This record gives sequence, C-alpha cells and structure tokens, in this order.
Amino acid sequence: MTISDVRTAVKVLNSKIIGMRNYYGLKNAGRYLKKIDWYIIKKFTLWYNYKTQNKRRYVHISEIQQMIYRNGLQKLAV
Repeated sequence: MTISDVRTAVKVLNSKIIGMRNYYGLKNAGRYLKKIDWYIIKKFTLWYNYKTQNKRRYVHISEIQQMIYRNGLQKLAV
C-alpha cells in the first residue's frame, strides 16, 4: 500500500465531497453533514484495512483519519 493510492482515493473523494458541500451546505445541516463525514471515515478505514490485508475492520481508525486529512481530504461540515 503506497501513499499514492491514498492520495488517488482522496482526490476522487474530494470532488464528490466539494460538490455535496456546495449543494447541501446550509447553516442548519451541520449535524447531518458531520454524520456523513463520519461515514466517509469509516468506509475509508474499511477500504484501507482491506488493502493492507488487516483482518480487523476498524483497527487504527483514528490514525487513518489523521492520515487522510493530512493528505487533503475535505470535510462536508465546516
């Protein structure tokens, strides 16, 4: 698993996230957008653990969260 795989996945996700934020970015929608952010983190963790052949599904979720945000993943809830 190389860092370029993570950057490629982040690049693909960012276009979708920015589009959703522009469409749904209302003042009162923050609570729901945070739930979608958490869903994205969980799915990215599942994908990353599958790629690294880790049998435990949500192992190191906080470390993976930091890694994807360091690589430029955008958030829906601002």
